[in-house]
Amino acid sequence: MSLLRKLQSLCLILILAICHVNPIVANAAERQFPSGGSYENIGTAIKDFVDQNLETTAGMEVAVFDASGIIYQQNFGYADKENQILADENTVFEWGSVSKILIWTSVMQLYEQGLIDLDTDISNYLPNGFLSNRTFDKTISMKNLMNHNAGFQEMISDLFVKDSASILSLKDALLLHQPAQIYEPGTVTAYSNWSTALAAYIVECISGIPYSEYVNEHIFAPLHMEHTAIAVDLSDNEWVKEQRKSLQCYTAGGNLIKDCFYYIPLYPAGMCTGTLSDFALFAQALLPTDGNKTVLFQNRDTLDELLSPTNYYGDTNIPVNCHGLWYVQFQIPVLTHGGNTAGCSSGLFIDPDSNTGLVVMTNQQNETVYNAKMPELVFGKFENSALSDYNTTVPSGFYRSARTILKGPLSVYGCSFYVNSEDDLKSFWVYDQNKDTPRIADTYTDMLKISTKELIVNFGLLLAVAIGFVYSIITLVAGGCIVTPLRKKKAKRKGLEAVSAPLRAWNYTACGLQLLFLLNILLLVYRLITYAPSSQYLWQFCLCGAIGIAMIGLFITLLIKWKSLHGKTKIKVKYGFTAFFLLTTVFAILYWQMYAVWAL
Repeated sequence: MSLLRKLQSLCLILILAICHVNPIVANAAERQFPSGGSYENIGTAIKDFVDQNLETTAGMEVAVFDASGIIYQQNFGYADKENQILADENTVFEWGSVSKILIWTSVMQLYEQGLIDLDTDISNYLPNGFLSNRTFDKTISMKNLMNHNAGFQEMISDLFVKDSASILSLKDALLLHQPAQIYEPGTVTAYSNWSTALAAYIVECISGIPYSEYVNEHIFAPLHMEHTAIAVDLSDNEWVKEQRKSLQCYTAGGNLIKDCFYYIPLYPAGMCTGTLSDFALFAQALLPTDGNKTVLFQNRDTLDELLSPTNYYGDTNIPVNCHGLWYVQFQIPVLTHGGNTAGCSSGLFIDPDSNTGLVVMTNQQNETVYNAKMPELVFGKFENSALSDYNTTVPSGFYRSARTILKGPLSVYGCSFYVNSEDDLKSFWVYDQNKDTPRIADTYTDMLKISTKELIVNFGLLLAVAIGFVYSIITLVAGGCIVTPLRKKKAKRKGLEAVSAPLRAWNYTACGLQLLFLLNILLLVYRLITYAPSSQYLWQFCLCGAIGIAMIGLFITLLIKWKSLHGKTKIKVKYGFTAFFLLTTVFAILYWQMYAVWAL
């Protein structure tokens, strides 16, 4: 072939190649996310976003994908800032509560096989001993567990433990603390780790194998997720267990959290740990495909069922939950689940309509920049949503999260009240006045309006107890440590014997008990926020009960000896104040059930 003929052939091949390739490139450039941003520019947009937040960034990994594969994936920052170890494809992060989607996927697999009915009372699947905490004689279904409206109060004891020797089986961990049922099933949304872990135990009961084994066999293996563990001690994947040791954790502001690894006794609700690539594989498998089958389910209809609504915002037709996945309003509604552990935060976001999704993992506690704001690059901002003007004013009054504790020795936790502000208009919620208790239906949990009576009782008690503590300190310090010694010293100089006020020892004892109560509560709070096992603070509730009994005894003693104070008006007033604060503390102990060690 002549040189000219070769050149002609080469030109023809190039022309055909250009004609063939250009339309694909053009189409790729035209492909857009719901936000309006293009597939082609998403990497630049994310990098710019990271650059704007470098000051508070520790480690972050993100993947953007659609049904056909990964569009963009990158690692940023450090797995260990102190030792300058970069986050990479082998870095493992904790999923936190995103682990719950594994439970709902498992449940839907059993549902597909006809082994579970989502509307049947779950007691049919549980052995004896469970649901002894039931208050209402009404069905608790699997859908109630999925929607987090089975009615159980929050559980904060033994959520995280340090000592591997204290790890229990899933069954025993669930039985150790069965939270009280404080709402009628189906009436109030209150996010619950315990009820979700209970659903995992039902998977265990029906399948006949441990939950961790079920997930490895029916989810991780089919998806080839070889670098993810779910067992409470990560023992189902030794590689992950070893890799987790090299991860350091930080606050949302980027400060080091020392020794941040904890075991999660209710492990199905938050223990999953693995690489970003595996995380993306799972999230991508939740997107609908064109075929009749999916990797996770034998029938495409089962996936469609999983992604269909099971609960709504208030009395509207706007979905809030789809079989355990939450609807969050960006520019479009997005199915999502976030997760937080003692040292990591993660998020999974999918839009079945555009078949796009995003997953993010960080080694920062309660991180929101990347887990709440960055997804806007793919799904758009709420302010551009059709629902952005749904709320124009904020409801007045005080509200309490339905995710709270109202029964048992930690019920003082229920004194966390919330007042709405204009900032709340930046997210979607529904004010529902058609219930016995007005509420704000929000994602994850309802906010219930507090009655004036309850508000006065709670705030009044807190204020009275606080003033009582100050009064007791002043009495003991000023009276016991300053005034009384000076009086004795003055009397001694004059050669006289100091005369003690009647019942002075009683007064100091009463004030001492007040301070002992305060110190006991402060120690309890410290143990709770440092995730101490409940075995270390059960005695403190017994002490609260003993203090209450002692205070009642002191009050009765004062009543008996009150006549001896005849003519001593000033002392009567002083001891009257002491008695008032004694009774206030006793009432607080009784009202918040701080003695009920058996109800923890």
